[in-house]
Amino acid sequence: MQDDIITNGLDYRKFDEKLILLCLFDAMDLPLSYNQIMLYATDETRLELFLIQQNLNEMTQSGYIDKFHSNNDIRYMITEEGANALEYFSKHIPKDARDRIDQFVTDNRKEIKKDYNVIASHAFDYTYNEYQIRCGVYEDESTLMEVTLYVVSKEQAQFICDNWKGNVQYLYANMLNLLTTDPGSVK
Repeated sequence: MQDDIITNGLDYRKFDEKLILLCLFDAMDLPLSYNQIMLYATDETRLELFLIQQNLNEMTQSGYIDKFHSNNDIRYMITEEGANALEYFSKHIPKDARDRIDQFVTDNRKEIKKDYNVIASHAFDYTYNEYQIRCGVYEDESTLMEVTLYVVSKEQAQFICDNWKGNVQYLYANMLNLLTTDPGSVK
């Protein structure tokens, strides 16, 4: 009965899967996209793939995870309430499941963090009646470069975002080179 109260009336049959997902969010300590969650789930035999989206929706509604848009993707991360529930019920997560989560984090954190450190998004700005594009490159907690620009069409905005994400190393290096070169030496 105590479990039912703490889990906000969530279906107890799916409770183990939810704890494993909360443990994954907590261990990764980065927002995860649905595809990144599925990458873990395909390696994790205890998770039922068809229930993952339902579990994510229920945990979002109950306040255990946040769902937000970032880098033209939907991402999920654990909330304080989710961390408290995880702490309270952590004894219910088998050691082998924790070990698999730790291994997944070790194997994938760098790649997931790399994906999260490049941002390109666009939104319609009613003030200027154009699409605002924000592109950025970040390392750990530092901003390496941010660019904001406006274009007239959604197609242009999407093209620029895709181009930024696909060529960020080249664009960043060339922009930095242009900005640090003496204008008198460029002909």
